[in-house]
Amino acid sequence: MDFRTYEIPDTGWILVLALGLLHQHVAGMLLEAAMAAAFWPASVFILAWVHSRLRARAGLGLGDVKLLSG
Repeated sequence: MDFRTYEIPDTGWILVLALGLLHQHVAGMLLEAAMAAAFWPASVFILAWVHSRLRARAGLGLGDVKLLSG
């Protein structure tokens, strides 16, 4: 995380996601991990989209989605 701009770099969360999926593959739980890695960020993305439509302003950034996917 960049503490000056409070941004999560793409390379950081992709690396964490890949390592997490690799770990779950070794443990024999790749399907469950892949489903969780898709479900939680998607649900937060939908929540952010609904909030932006209802309030006409952003409430959550995509950094929250990145954080949950890793």
